[in-house]
Amino acid sequence: MSDYIKKTFSKYISIDIKQKHINDIIQMVIVYGLRNEHPLALNTPLLGINKLHFTHLDQEALFEIFDYNKQMVTDVIKDIPSINKDWVVTSDAYNLFLLWVTYIIRISKKSLKDREKCIFSLFNMLQYKFFSSFINANYPYTPDEEIMRFTIENLTNKFDIVKYGTWRKVIFSRSEYFLNKSSIHYKTLRNFNNDKDILYVLSDIQTRVRSQIVNINILFYKNKEANNVIKSYSPIKDIDGLKIIKDIKGTTDIVNYNMRMQILNEDIFINDSYLKLMNSLYKNIKISIIEGFLRYVCKLAKEQDNDKNLIKIKEEKDFNFYDDINSLAYKIIRVIYEYCFNNNINIKSKLAIFQNAKKLLGSSRVQNKDILDIRNSIRKHILKSNISNRETTISSLTIIFGLYIIIKSFEFI
Repeated sequence: MSDYIKKTFSKYISIDIKQKHINDIIQMVIVYGLRNEHPLALNTPLLGINKLHFTHLDQEALFEIFDYNKQMVTDVIKDIPSINKDWVVTSDAYNLFLLWVTYIIRISKKSLKDREKCIFSLFNMLQYKFFSSFINANYPYTPDEEIMRFTIENLTNKFDIVKYGTWRKVIFSRSEYFLNKSSIHYKTLRNFNNDKDILYVLSDIQTRVRSQIVNINILFYKNKEANNVIKSYSPIKDIDGLKIIKDIKGTTDIVNYNMRMQILNEDIFINDSYLKLMNSLYKNIKISIIEGFLRYVCKLAKEQDNDKNLIKIKEEKDFNFYDDINSLAYKIIRVIYEYCFNNNINIKSKLAIFQNAKKLLGSSRVQNKDILDIRNSIRKHILKSNISNRETTISSLTIIFGLYIIIKSFEFI
């Protein structure tokens, strides 16, 4: 049993984990999942329809958090005899550095908040790297969506994507498996002693990602040759490049995940341009008031994210109170979009959706129970925040928050 990797990395890759490192890693992975078409590529069972890219900058982002770069780590690896430099995955500086960071976080004696969440994020990121590489290699051009959908719809239960429904969930489940105490890799990741076992962690992760993609790819090209398609299935409507989901309930993965991730990170959730827009519409409310409430919401969402006993919806005297911020945000999006579809609102433009949201949230004549639940829930959160006790401010801020959620939804719907 050799331990060259541990000894060499300990000597040349010295890392002192701080809370800022933990925060930066978590944010890095969140930002990756929200970039460009990544939410659509991950929150679907399909392959290659939406693009997922893992770039050189994505790799360097992890190194830069600790003031290293890939070449520095590559130079260190050259002197480790147990690593075969011809094996791309197990000799890659990024892959090994990521495992090293995971190990250092685990053994750190400091009191670090979100330690396990950070390690989970790192394993997700490693799988994003492998996953994007295989997808782009197998589908350099966008595959026929109808054939791809037919292929996925006819997979057997031996495929993880059938069980979990989206690639994001598949990746998350695998990260949980690798980090679980029952995993064959658990002791390796805790001790980092045996070079052979360390390298096997990487090859095993890569193999598990690759195997099902390869098998799906084989089936896809068989179906393509046979022209097998599902022509009647159309989950989205593409209008002037804007994809609007017909079945609002079917957007749960995309909306719930992405909105939740944004609210948990106020630097992403709070947008200066959106604040200025809200201020221009409701001039009686200062930007500082709007921003202050949004920061309160983000802080509350973080606390609720760790609350295992949280009752998301509470029955009040006259309405259902959406105490859980994530549930409230999703309720706003679902109700507004359902209204637009049911009333034949022009959904070619985001403006039409926004204007109808403004009307629904601001009208005193609306009797729709869902809208009343939303308004009363936002109002109660405002009162709990102590941001203001002026009735005009509370009323305007209630509408503003609902509209802000709708604007944010345009980023990933």
